Amino acid sequence: MTVDQLRRRLDAPGTDEPWTERDRDRAARLLLHLDDPTRVLDLGLRHLVTEVGAARGDAGLLDVDDTTYVPTVVVADADAVQQIGETPLPNDHPTLRSAWSCDRPVAFDDVDRDVRLGSLATVFAGLGTTSMVARRIGFGPVGLGLLCIDEVEGRRRWDDRTIERIDDFVRRWLGPALVASMLLADGTPLTTAERQAVAELARGSTYAEIARRLGKSERTIDNQLRSARRKLGARNGVELVNAYEAETRA
Repeated sequence: MTVDQLRRRLDAPGTDEPWTERDRDRAARLLLHLDDPTRVLDLGLRHLVTEVGAARGDAGLLDVDDTTYVPTVVVADADAVQQIGETPLPNDHPTLRSAWSCDRPVAFDDVDRDVRLGSLATVFAGLGTTSMVARRIGFGPVGLGLLCIDEVEGRRRWDDRTIERIDDFVRRWLGPALVASMLLADGTPLTTAERQAVAELARGSTYAEIARRLGKSERTIDNQLRSARRKLGARNGVELVNAYEAETRA
């Protein structure tokens, strides 16, 4: 998916439910930030939370094989942002796997009573979530991450129209925009902050130790190291350190 192809979509005929001017404006804003995948994800999530009238949302850029889901961006009040950001979820849990394997949003109308959530029901309840929708973010077969849109007061039945709007925006805009954004980011130089984080990782420091030394949150360090892996074509921390050291010696 190229930038030009994304721009042409703005002028393409609508689907069964045509895009409103507000939809088109939000999509156009994604194009302005294609040099920053995290910003694209944040803008898309904010649009969805507002459009469906939800209380909050979170989204993470990760691979299906990653062991944990840690939000890259959170749309919520200040207290909830910290709480959600510091609550990693097992990415191999059946609940998250159902979202990864489905091409449409997966709705959980009643978190307390939905047996599909299993052990995660207690975790979500502790975060104040009463109802939620999870959706894989991707473009075709390429999985880029997950997003979750929550309610925190009362149970909400996620009707077909709401599910369709979430699905349509992720499928037609957010997924393709993220693919284009990541392609633009590939091969670009590491930022100073990313280099500092990788250098600490090369010394054998844990994420918590890196965060403490650099005065940042663990979530920020995780995002920076993910970005560095993507730019250097590394699949894990060991490959990232090796690629960084090779680049430094060059």
